[in-house]
Amino acid sequence: MPDLNGIELCKHLRSRFRDSFTYLILLTSLAEKSNVVKGLRAGADDYITKPFDPEKLLARASIGRRLARVRFRGRRSVDELFLILR
Repeated sequence: MPDLNGIELCKHLRSRFRDSFTYLILLTSLAEKSNVVKGLRAGADDYITKPFDPEKLLARASIGRRLARVRFRGRRSVDELFLILR
């Protein structure tokens, strides 16, 4: 990416969209432990290094989709509860 690296992008997305849920997977060639820690601290939900196994990436993306569904259902339940309590 010419303007941002993955860590900067994660930080930007997390700071700009604080109230929304986005599952972020960093896919990078930087495999050193310090880079993994930086990526996760920057807001990545997962960190995959190149070369990568496409099946592993799809499985991890599936986890993100599952978590998004749970969060959406939970948010909807909380919103419905507030409507009932009004």
